Amino acid sequence: MTVGAQSVSVIVPVRNGSRTLPLCLPALLGQDYPAEAFEILCVDNGSTDGSVDVMKRYGPRVQILHALRRGASAARNEGVRRSRHPWIAFTDCDCIPEPGWLTAIMRFACGPRCADLMGGPIVAYRAVTSVERFCERLFDQHRAMCEFTPPYAVTANMLAKRDTLAALGLFDESFRRGQDVELSYRAWFDHRATFGFVEDAIVAHVNPNTSMALWRKALQHGEAASSVISKHGERLGCSTWSRCSDWRRYRTIGGLAFRALATGAAGARDAPDPNRDHVYELIVEAGKQVGFVRESLVRTLRTGHIGRLRRHGSGGGRAR
Repeated sequence: MTVGAQSVSVIVPVRNGSRTLPLCLPALLGQDYPAEAFEILCVDNGSTDGSVDVMKRYGPRVQILHALRRGASAARNEGVRRSRHPWIAFTDCDCIPEPGWLTAIMRFACGPRCADLMGGPIVAYRAVTSVERFCERLFDQHRAMCEFTPPYAVTANMLAKRDTLAALGLFDESFRRGQDVELSYRAWFDHRATFGFVEDAIVAHVNPNTSMALWRKALQHGEAASSVISKHGERLGCSTWSRCSDWRRYRTIGGLAFRALATGAAGARDAPDPNRDHVYELIVEAGKQVGFVRESLVRTLRTGHIGRLRRHGSGGGRAR
């Protein structure tokens, strides 16, 4: 069966994406994949910035749906339920797929290395600042799929069969963040799912461009990890408590802080340091831990079960 014969539904959850939709939608409409073989489903999730009006500018090929329940999981699930095609591709409204994205990922899906969950590289879109370039590490699909155990797929660039997603029960709509990691872990543990990295299926992402934006993104990743461990901690061999109290993480953060201060002092004496990666590493590691602890405490106070923090073992499993 040829690649052109495979029909795909591309699902884009949208929440206040008016700034980046004019980049995302032309990139999707400009795919070199046969136009009659794919549909674009944009699922608005309560936008208040005129995103729906922006989507309407791109005509009937961009179908606008609405998710009544808030959250990216609900938006993606609504898109899957309303999709017409057997293959489902996901990206986000702040992503700009390269023209050959769909062709490359479908070529892989139709070949001998086809997997249950597939995805390609997520690179920085027209990176100007060093923060934007550094942020590629936060969306490293190759590491997520090929180096981590359990692996996970990032929905900024992901493909699966519609039947596979249905068998998994779709995305967990109780998750505010980290839905793609949670779905992947469920697929790995419950269904022994396979993961495929598609090197030439590239999506560009509009990355955070300031240290403060990087801090906010790190907080979000920490919150996501807390939610994932709260649900899958026993299988991962860890608990929210063990992660909150992991002295090795605090030692790492302290070491990064020392390096940042030392380099800052050297830079004051000499020329400015062009490589600030260790400073960004500090922001990310500290932000993730703060986000994790904060989300864990909020969940514990909300549920009233202090013991939940300690429920699952004391190991150091990984969650994003």
